[in-house]
Amino acid sequence: MLHLLKYVFPRQHGLHNVFTSQVDRKDSAHQYLDYTLREQEIKRQNLLHNKVSVPKRLRGLSQTLFSAVLKRHDECPYAKLLDHYCAVTRSRSSPESQDVLGQASSANSVSAFSRAAINHVFPTRLWGDGTEGISNRGYIMAAVDKFVRLQRYESMSLHDVMQNIKISDIRWLDPPRQERNQRLSASDFAKRQEIIAELVYYVFDSFLTPLISSNFYVTESSSSRNQLFYFRHDVWQRLSEPALSDLKTNMFEEVEASTLRTLMSRRTLGTSHVRLLPKDSGMRPIINLRRRVLSTARGKAVLGKSINSAMTPVYNALNYEKGQDASRLGASIFSADEIFPRLQEFRLHLSERGLGGRPLYFAKADVRSCFDTIPQSLLMSVASRLFSATEYAIGRYAEGKAINKSKSLQAGFGPKVAWKFQGRAVPANQDMTLSQTLNQLPSGDKPGNVFVDSVVRRYEGKRNMTDLLEEHIQSNLVQIGSALYRQKTGIPQGSIVSSLLCSLFYAEMEEKVLGFVRDGESLLLRLIDDFLLITTNKQTAQHFMRVLHNGLPKYGVTIKREKSVVNFDMEVDNQKVTRLPLKSDFAYCGQTINTENLNMSKDSGRRDATSRFIKILLCTKLTAIRL
Repeated sequence: MLHLLKYVFPRQHGLHNVFTSQVDRKDSAHQYLDYTLREQEIKRQNLLHNKVSVPKRLRGLSQTLFSAVLKRHDECPYAKLLDHYCAVTRSRSSPESQDVLGQASSANSVSAFSRAAINHVFPTRLWGDGTEGISNRGYIMAAVDKFVRLQRYESMSLHDVMQNIKISDIRWLDPPRQERNQRLSASDFAKRQEIIAELVYYVFDSFLTPLISSNFYVTESSSSRNQLFYFRHDVWQRLSEPALSDLKTNMFEEVEASTLRTLMSRRTLGTSHVRLLPKDSGMRPIINLRRRVLSTARGKAVLGKSINSAMTPVYNALNYEKGQDASRLGASIFSADEIFPRLQEFRLHLSERGLGGRPLYFAKADVRSCFDTIPQSLLMSVASRLFSATEYAIGRYAEGKAINKSKSLQAGFGPKVAWKFQGRAVPANQDMTLSQTLNQLPSGDKPGNVFVDSVVRRYEGKRNMTDLLEEHIQSNLVQIGSALYRQKTGIPQGSIVSSLLCSLFYAEMEEKVLGFVRDGESLLLRLIDDFLLITTNKQTAQHFMRVLHNGLPKYGVTIKREKSVVNFDMEVDNQKVTRLPLKSDFAYCGQTINTENLNMSKDSGRRDATSRFIKILLCTKLTAIRL
């Protein structure tokens, strides 16, 4: 019981806590430490003080209540509660079911399970006596329900949970020998709030969060934006095993112990981890390259660099080379914002050639699993030719931009500033100050922005960066379970350089295979692996689609036929390609393009789908509140 009190009330016992202690970034990449295991810290404290004492505020009734918490925890039928509230139905347990997201437990049932477990373990008297205790418990349960329903990137503060909790009738907070009806002093009230805040934080951080993670695999999906899905571990294991088996067979190869020792002895980058992202049907593998791993330095465990952090100099150098020669990028665009300027330029070009009145033919194609199918050796031969300098100077700078300027000034405050931290690389023999670099920007570019140089430079040689890139591409080690696997095909999807490398690689393919679209009558756009051809020549559009649909094994290109769309009649291998009317809006990358005048607008179909999703989510929440 004394141990439990130190877990629940670390601040009262002088232990590291979220309220008064700072987190060393060498120990954790998170804003707060994981407090679910404190044994070493408690052991060190006991050795230093050579005694175990209980603060006066936590003696008496509180000791009795937390002894009851331990006993109720031991007796709590967690498995039965899980089966009752989150039962696996026959349809969800069927191995033939293709509806992956439909096999997740609903937020309603996960919330009910969590609230039942908390009610079973923590007695009502912890939240107060009489009606006030019941009321306080109701606020806690409402906060638990809100916590379960949070979407990705949403947060809930301790202040929000504490807002409605009344502490005047929580008897175990009374100091020794204080009369029950005595008026609370300001210092006494602050101390009671401090203790209750610790209890509430413990319930959410060290009970509710482990409770959910030990019973559910919680993840977003690739089709439902930021909504979170809760899969029971037994359900997730059944769903993920075929996908992991397929990965181990097709994308990865297990590294033998003898080979692993050789690889690790000369390895610069660490190992990554793979997770599966559920889709409407099937799974999508995501390799986590942002995780910092613990390493031992001078007998102390410290957090090392993540793989993406180690690859940042290479990314900065590739970004520099990308800006020096636009022809290397081919038809690449890196955001939907780049579509409209290309369309305007193409429209002007057609006008100048007297082709403005001709009908326009659109053809769209999408590469299947582009990151996973790029041949590594061919990619390295392309990437090794990208570095033009023998050495690069790499620095960092911060860019500040005023946001909501007019609204802030009206309220009497200065404008709020959003900071963005960026890296830049230039050849070492052309190293310039940040001011000199900014002077080369086009006139009027980013007016009013503030730039702050970090001054410190890091110098990286071409050979080192080529070796690092080769290790990253051809020796990417991924941990699955207790075994290590090497990615034998493709490039890691979560890599900081993957999108840029993919764009540069497909630009090479365009030059060698799709050069016929450079006929003066066509515009080719490509956002990573999404191709769009706009042309006045129908035969060019047909030839373009046939070349892609026949596949390009040398470049690992296979087209998703179900996603191909044209605005004219066409068949490939006796199968009709999805056709839109010749004069209609053509959807591409969240935008729609008018096929007559090349005007662009937001894709209303996608917006309507999002609106429907939000309405369904709201209806679900309203139903839960009514229940």
